[in-house]
Amino acid sequence: MQKMMTLWKLMPALPYLVLGLGTIESIESFAQTSSTNYSSPTVSNRFRDGSTTGSLSLMQSSFVSPDYRMTSQRDFQYLLVDIHQNKSGDMSPGVQLGADLSGLVSPNNQVLNYLNIRELFLEYKQLSLGRKKKSWSALEDYWPVGLYQPLFKWNPLMPESQGLTGLFLDLLNPEEYVPVKLSMMGSFLFIPDQQSPYRLQDGQFQFVNPWFRPPPQSAQFDDLGQVTDRFNYEIEVPSTQQVVFRRSFMAQLKLGPEESPWDFNVGWASKPSNQLAVGAKGFQQFNGTTQSKIRPQVFEHSLTSSDLSYRMDILNSQLKAGLSLLREKPSAPEFPADYTYNTYSESALFSPYLKYNWKAFEFLATYLEIQGGVEQTVGPQADRFKDFLPQRFPYRRAYQAQTKWTYDFTKRQAVSAHLNYLSGIDTQFARWWTEIEYQFEKKWKASVDVFLVQSANNALFSQYENNDFTQVGVSYVF
Repeated sequence: MQKMMTLWKLMPALPYLVLGLGTIESIESFAQTSSTNYSSPTVSNRFRDGSTTGSLSLMQSSFVSPDYRMTSQRDFQYLLVDIHQNKSGDMSPGVQLGADLSGLVSPNNQVLNYLNIRELFLEYKQLSLGRKKKSWSALEDYWPVGLYQPLFKWNPLMPESQGLTGLFLDLLNPEEYVPVKLSMMGSFLFIPDQQSPYRLQDGQFQFVNPWFRPPPQSAQFDDLGQVTDRFNYEIEVPSTQQVVFRRSFMAQLKLGPEESPWDFNVGWASKPSNQLAVGAKGFQQFNGTTQSKIRPQVFEHSLTSSDLSYRMDILNSQLKAGLSLLREKPSAPEFPADYTYNTYSESALFSPYLKYNWKAFEFLATYLEIQGGVEQTVGPQADRFKDFLPQRFPYRRAYQAQTKWTYDFTKRQAVSAHLNYLSGIDTQFARWWTEIEYQFEKKWKASVDVFLVQSANNALFSQYENNDFTQVGVSYVF
């Protein structure tokens, strides 16, 4: 069978409430995670000031590769609203509101619409309640693998981190000889990764989203001597209680004063995995159609991490070097006996990084290596489905380089550029993203984005190798 669907990774369509403010329904694409801090048409916060800021943007993306086949439509228009509240402005004495969210509407293709709630929380002194982002691991700051915090994967090649939902507490004892900061988080609400939307009609996934790769409509199983003319897909969606009401506990211990050039912390977590396991089963019908059932399932894992970094001031610039370690121990997913699924071994992630800041210029270079995390397919149809079920990570070794630069012409005019390059070592792939923004008035700016993908043998990137696109937009900042 051709490996058109080398990876199956599905998240259930789950209606869930985020702090009583809305419902998000999402499903994970048949793809894996990637790493960077950019995922969807978005607006930089470069020109924001004040306590509550935002922007309203009109954008158009055009897929430029002549081999693009994901959808019949090549050009997509978007209306994007972005809102940021930086915790200033008391709602009541001592209580502050923090928010970072965006919503996108595509008038001609509603399946692309989304609401991305990165943060939404209330804070009183050292106590916070809601959905909040935090640097639990430097490795996830530069490589959002989605182990501590969930990911927003509207574009699976460029996901971004979202906050965890729960109760947060920060305790600081600066009077000690070695100051200690203890951060803790506890929750009985679990919200997994938010995925690229899809459309399932008459048992077939439709080709309507450039960032959702449908599985094949037909295939041949040579090892069984069976030819299938058509797959008929059905998703067994777990109940909200089975997915959302899960406990999470996390803690991070940070040593040393904030002004020290050395930074050291250790972290621990016991929580559900943000990526769901996927089970599958299929049986041949008399009319030559194979009925394929897909079942997402939550499984637990524990995490331990440690970070060590040193920063040095050089004239008007700053150089920071660090090393981040992260270890995951997943539990085995629980599926009915007639389902086939993957189990995952323990994994260890290792990432050194170098960061340089000089005035309005930033540079980052980082490397990622993953050991372990090996999949083992179990179940009655293990031989048939072993190549189709999801891997734990999209690559084992990769490096990334990133630069940001800003130049102010006047108080009303400025230009900024952001370049990011990611490349694999064990598997051959590369991704290049460039964004240039020009502020031509105090509240107006224009942007141009270029996104390029190249892949020879990487399962995730090969699916989207022809998704090169350009994007232009104009934004009103308020």
